[in-house]
Amino acid sequence: MNRYKYIVLVLVGLWINSGYSQEQPHEQRPEYIPENMELILFSEYQYTYIYDTIGENKQIIHTLNPPADSADAMWWNLTVYENIDNMLKVEVWRIEEALLENGYYGLMDITYFTGWIYKDNLAVYTHVHYGEYVELYDSINATKAALSFSWREWWDNEDTGTLRVVDVDLESKWVKILWLDNKEYWLRPKNQCTDHYTGCTGN
Repeated sequence: MNRYKYIVLVLVGLWINSGYSQEQPHEQRPEYIPENMELILFSEYQYTYIYDTIGENKQIIHTLNPPADSADAMWWNLTVYENIDNMLKVEVWRIEEALLENGYYGLMDITYFTGWIYKDNLAVYTHVHYGEYVELYDSINATKAALSFSWREWWDNEDTGTLRVVDVDLESKWVKILWLDNKEYWLRPKNQCTDHYTGCTGN
């Protein structure tokens, strides 16, 4: 009798395990969509202008220096809120050392101002976990990647680290980037990064 009980228990265990193994693959699960879209400035050799509004009557309210311009220039981050024509409404901020409530100094996100920026001033870092691939798509709704590169390829070719952004989709948080072959592709949120300090390496 014990032998039959053992066989039944084994069969039940196999049946339960098979149920777990039939889970959808990771790529088919609903992907996490961040609350806000964040980008960085693509401003290595140019100045970036922030405008008060869009249209013919817009006025420059801030000029941001490129990081390579001087030792005092800072890396800027952008949180995107609106996408109209060839401009985006953004909140401009950066991470800097500040006195915290506990009396110690630490890194804080400091917001500076909100305004409008042309899309050709935008960029994003690429992020990929070890053993995974960054996949680029012809459209947001594409079911198959147009091309991909691995963690090792990303590490060996520093040109793939920062990608120029040419458009955004605020609903899905995907960004359209200009790739090394001068073609435009869509990059999903899980492979985007805006951390200037780490460049999203080693994650």
